[in-house]
Amino acid sequence: MISCVQHDALLRVGQIERDLLYYNQLDSVPDSFRVPDTPARIRITNTIRKNIQAKPHLLLGYAHVMYMALFAGGSHMRTAIMHAKALRTCFGMIDDKPTKLEEELTATTTTSYTGTYMFRFPGCDTREQENQLRQSLRDGLRMAESMLTKRERLGERKNNLLVIMNVRDRS
Repeated sequence: MISCVQHDALLRVGQIERDLLYYNQLDSVPDSFRVPDTPARIRITNTIRKNIQAKPHLLLGYAHVMYMALFAGGSHMRTAIMHAKALRTCFGMIDDKPTKLEEELTATTTTSYTGTYMFRFPGCDTREQENQLRQSLRDGLRMAESMLTKRERLGERKNNLLVIMNVRDRS
C-alpha cells in the first residue's frame, strides 16, 4: 500500500540536510540533526515509530498533508526565500558564502537553490514536471486509499489527532 506513493523525488532527507547545512553554515550534518537527543524528541520519535509500526497506513494521511502543502506553497516559499536572500546579500546583512559541501553540491548546476531545497523535487526542473509528480502522488494516494478498510479510511483521523494531542500533553 505504501509503495503506491513512493517516488524518489519525494524523499526529503537529502533536501532538508542541504538546507540545514546552508542555514547553520556547516560542512557536514551533525548527529544531533539525525538522532533525537533530548527526552522530548526521543519520546515523540518513539511514539511516532510505535504508531506507524502498528498502523502504517497513517503515513498516507501524513503524505497527503505534507506533500500537497509543499506543492501548493512551495513555489511561493521558494520565491520569498530567494528574494529575501538577495535583498539581505545586497545590503550586506549576511555573508552568503556557501560551505564547502554546498559548493560541491552546486558545482554541476548554474542555478543556486541554496536554502530552498526543501521546496524542490529532484528531477522536476519545470512546473510541468512538478505537476506530473503531484498528479502521480494523488493517483497513488487514491489507489492506496482504495486498499484501506472503511474504518481505517474514516476512523483513523480521530485516533491520529489524539496521538498528536497526547504527545503534546506530555512534553
